[in-house]
Amino acid sequence: MRDDFFRKVIEERKGKEKSDPLYYFLKILANAGCYGIYAEVNRHQTGKNDPKQIGIFSGDGSRTERNCVVEPPAPWYFPSVAALITAGGRLLLAVLERMVTDTDGTT
Repeated sequence: MRDDFFRKVIEERKGKEKSDPLYYFLKILANAGCYGIYAEVNRHQTGKNDPKQIGIFSGDGSRTERNCVVEPPAPWYFPSVAALITAGGRLLLAVLERMVTDTDGTT
């Protein structure tokens, strides 16, 4: 059986003090590898005389606007996967909560 890389990273992080620089490195590595890489956008300030046309989407509405701050997506940007990762985590927590409740435990 092969080891799960991210499980090992998280287990190693739990054994470190929060003041240890390796603790923060392992935390960022685990988060970026499991979720953050798919939701990364990089803020970029354009010149005040060079505003860009951007699209704004919110619920049922959308509009365009000229702005000097843009957030181009990173190379691995894929918000659908990022949303599924967080939704999957919430689903697992809900299943665990139900299992504890079904065995007369408390949450």
